[in-house]
Amino acid sequence: MIDKNKLLNLVVTELGRAVEQMDQATDAQRLDVSKQEGAMQSRYDTHRIEGSWLADAMQVRRDELTRQLRLARSYRLADSAHAHVCEGSLAYLLIRGNRAVYFVLPFAAGHELVLDGEEVTVVSPDSPLARELLGKVRSDRVAFRGQIVELEDVK
Repeated sequence: MIDKNKLLNLVVTELGRAVEQMDQATDAQRLDVSKQEGAMQSRYDTHRIEGSWLADAMQVRRDELTRQLRLARSYRLADSAHAHVCEGSLAYLLIRGNRAVYFVLPFAAGHELVLDGEEVTVVSPDSPLARELLGKVRSDRVAFRGQIVELEDVK
């Protein structure tokens, strides 16, 4: 069985790593833009402008990752186990006979982690799958994207 606190620590580590990588990439992009010649060589020479736009977009992504990291560091899992899927739950699903594990968190959505040999995908409570699962209990079934998904267990 997966330890949710260890998994949450892994999420924090992954978000921290993502922030560092985005910092480095943004700095490299800004350096590249600053090395471009000042005046456009022709009316089609938009490298500097497009590079600047890219650096700005990278900064926005970095800021979002930093916000998520702050949230993750201050997030506390509920002490008691819930019988139903809620924020902070691990949902063990059977999809077409295959087992999948989802961690419902308000940050780090889309991150895929491996802990103790189990693959876990973080989903936002606002995601379509989580919206279907919220409030469901063990053995409940939901229709999702044209298939029946069984909630094998909730932790």
